[in-house]
Amino acid sequence: MSTSKIPITSRKPGAFWAAVFLTTGLISHAHASTVFTYQGQLSDSGGAVTNTCDMTFDLYDAANNGNIVGTQDAKKGVSVINGLFTVQLDFGSSAFDGNDRWLEIAVKCGFDATFTTLGRQPINPTPYASFANSVPWSGIKNAPTFVTDTHDHDVRYYLKSEIDTKLGQKADTDHKHTDYPSQSEIDAQLTTQLATKADTNHAHTEYADASHIHNGSDTVGNLSLSGGSIDNSVIGATTPAAGTFTNLTVNDATPLVLEGATADDHETSLAVTD
Repeated sequence: MSTSKIPITSRKPGAFWAAVFLTTGLISHAHASTVFTYQGQLSDSGGAVTNTCDMTFDLYDAANNGNIVGTQDAKKGVSVINGLFTVQLDFGSSAFDGNDRWLEIAVKCGFDATFTTLGRQPINPTPYASFANSVPWSGIKNAPTFVTDTHDHDVRYYLKSEIDTKLGQKADTDHKHTDYPSQSEIDAQLTTQLATKADTNHAHTEYADASHIHNGSDTVGNLSLSGGSIDNSVIGATTPAAGTFTNLTVNDATPLVLEGATADDHETSLAVTD
């Protein structure tokens, strides 16, 4: 235990001289404590005091004047034997913050009517071990830069095995991929839709090709038909059908020939009406 002795003398007018020799050290505790031990020696004009005394202890932030730090620690009935006494002091958790401190003691022994103030003594470093329990970052010298980082490390970190387990538990129900058809389902749907599309879905009206006149007025080669309906009859093919037209016109000098039944042709009839 680190100790130091500092003599303090004070005279009480008409009574006695007092001298205090200070020895300080931390009490050993299982957990951090703000209590420390104070050992002193009290003498009067007749020598070492043997008596029961009341004492007050105040902590200051300056050798003179200044401010009281923490709360006063008062001790009653302290046993002083051959001038020696021991007390345990506690000024609270915020009393020692790294700044200088001074201890002021007042004593009243036996039949003394008032307290005698013995002056202030500087507190040696030993009690400052309690400061380590609440030292701020700014109070740490030569600390590595990562120690003073301001970001928060108080969050829960997961092991790789925990992450892998969580990912393995994720089923497709977490992702709505079942709403989409497969490629084979798409192909089947297209085939069905194309097979059911009739010519009624396409505008094939009012045009002619080499064998058919579909309705109304149209032209096949040099032959013009108008003003009637032929109901998709075939002209020039092997299955002609009867139709009615208002006008039949040959567009050039090529004669219109109607052939009868032969080995290659069917009977052909033509009816012209007004």
